[in-house]
Amino acid sequence: MVRGLRQAAHLGVPQGSVVRIDNGLFLIYYLLENGSCQYSRTAGRARGYAEKEEKMKRVLLVAIFVLALSAMVSGGAAAQEDQTSYAFGEVVQVTNDSITVTEMYYDEDTEEEVVEQVQYSVSPDAELENIGKVSELKEGQEIDIEYLEAGGKKEATYIYVYTEEE
Repeated sequence: MVRGLRQAAHLGVPQGSVVRIDNGLFLIYYLLENGSCQYSRTAGRARGYAEKEEKMKRVLLVAIFVLALSAMVSGGAAAQEDQTSYAFGEVVQVTNDSITVTEMYYDEDTEEEVVEQVQYSVSPDAELENIGKVSELKEGQEIDIEYLEAGGKKEATYIYVYTEEE
């Protein structure tokens, strides 16, 4: 940026160059044969470009903010949905697509051991270990379950059946 047209002439700025003067004006610089300088004001047009550039920067910042916000929201929802939980218990009842398990856990509030029956639907693509299909489970077998909980329902995604040797 130059301070004035005389400085542009002194610095050897080529004719027809767009020169930005300190006060923000953009001028097209012309060097006349007698050594004097002439210019045409393009400040209005240059200001228009500067305003467009500022507007584009704001639009870009808003777009980046919206993308970041949507990524956080969808990432948080995905993390919440994919929250795998674990349970251990004894099989009470089995159907083709669900199992009921007696679970025991320690309730810290009442400082007592709690026994309750919990029903799990079994995902069709659930991984089964030590059995071929859910209907092979028998009452009284001990199992580990990995499950996802959505809408108050628990869906088993992995079932490990303990064998007699374990």
